[in-house]
Amino acid sequence: MSKDSKDSKTTYDPAQVESAYYAIWEKRGYFEPESASKKPPFCVMLPPPNVTGRLHIGHALNQTLIDIIARYKRMDGYNVLWQPGVDHAGIATQTIVSKQLAKEGLSKESLGREAFLKRVWEWKEQSGSQILQQMRSLGASCAWNRTRFTMDEGLANCVKDVFCRLYDEGFIFRGEYMVNWCTNDGALSDIEVEHHDNKGHLYHLRYPLSDKSGAIIVATTRPETFFGDTAVMVHPEDSRYAHLIGKKVILPLVGREIPIIADAAVDREFGSGAVKVTPAHDPNDYEVGKRHQLPFVVVFDFKGILNAHAGDFAGLERLAAREKIVAKLQEIGAIEKIEEHNNQVGRCYRCGNVIEPYISKHGSCARNLPMTLSRRAMRGDCSTPNNGKIIITRGCASCAIGALAVSFGGGIESLFFIANVGMSLPRKQSPQAAPNAARTRLLKTPMCSTHGLAPHFGRLARLAMRMALLARAASMTRTICGDSTPTLCSSRALIFCFSGLRACS
Repeated sequence: MSKDSKDSKTTYDPAQVESAYYAIWEKRGYFEPESASKKPPFCVMLPPPNVTGRLHIGHALNQTLIDIIARYKRMDGYNVLWQPGVDHAGIATQTIVSKQLAKEGLSKESLGREAFLKRVWEWKEQSGSQILQQMRSLGASCAWNRTRFTMDEGLANCVKDVFCRLYDEGFIFRGEYMVNWCTNDGALSDIEVEHHDNKGHLYHLRYPLSDKSGAIIVATTRPETFFGDTAVMVHPEDSRYAHLIGKKVILPLVGREIPIIADAAVDREFGSGAVKVTPAHDPNDYEVGKRHQLPFVVVFDFKGILNAHAGDFAGLERLAAREKIVAKLQEIGAIEKIEEHNNQVGRCYRCGNVIEPYISKHGSCARNLPMTLSRRAMRGDCSTPNNGKIIITRGCASCAIGALAVSFGGGIESLFFIANVGMSLPRKQSPQAAPNAARTRLLKTPMCSTHGLAPHFGRLARLAMRMALLARAASMTRTICGDSTPTLCSSRALIFCFSGLRACS
């Protein structure tokens, strides 16, 4: 026998050994909970990985820890359900498929909703299968026969029900707020904005006083937004401008009069010490605008195209218009000077596009929601789909606060790959009080959209999707083990539990 042949039989080869044994385990159903068992039940939900890619080291760590718990509980005599699933990742998935279509000279709009969704589902089957196979390679002992996808029909209906219940209880609402806006991908949460160093310019604009007694110089890095200025702001203790507070200036090119106001938010060391106030396009100015009751003038649409407020520059893309606007301001003598200026610019983590602060109608979450839900959980004032027990640790409650405190963002986005959510009734006509038939119609009715596409409540929708997946897991455990099922509750399940929602099959 050759040395190589001998080594091949004595050397451990994980690829051959593990894959062979794992196939046997799965075929024999070792990971599936027993349908008729007197063992005490134990249910844990897999945080569903996004369907958009492959697993990374974070998934490996998370799944390894859950696998240890699940296997330990099996050996300890429990009937274990580790519920697997995959998240639809609506925005990211749509972006990937849209790029594939672009290579073919197509777009989601030209293809149409139904045809586009067909392409998405085809891509999902390919990508999702890779993810689940990777999990098998890791040795994850999930109940694979029960695998779910967050866009399954039952879970999509569950999402709608969650929204209606939370809306009826006053925990979520819809209004106009400032969001981080990507003209490609819509609203982003703060953690989805990447800040990069930028070598730009500081433009010193000359705003003439309306009484023709002089002018005031304001500094800005974004001259294209000046069409939306509704005030000039100085520090109340800045002696250089004390005599100007209360006077008015005239916007160059526009001719609109705006007041000079005093507010401590001004950094006296920045530029000239006087700044333009654009409440609809700057987060700090947004707060100033609310304090001083200033008008909110939006100067471009959700695609970044300047509107009628920009006069002759209407129809131009916001960044492409900058040089042309600066050139025109220089022509009429409205620019004092231009300096090189280093700053940080927020960019979309998906496409790298420059983020704009933007006023958008979107869903929001009541500030007291995390604390309210956590307190209910710790007191035990909540119900599960199976009227059983919820095991919540102090750490789990903390995780819930962290997860729910994140800005859920979610302006009207041109997404096809989502569940339409109907929220068109005023609160006094809430779906909770509506007859079953009316409630069913409401749940099937998407909210109106300014551009004819299906909107949603952004991050809250994905959160509800994950809650629905846990609902399914708990429902299955109830079916398997009866009504006394204790459930290991993840932080993302808290809203679901407190809403008293029953699992949707």
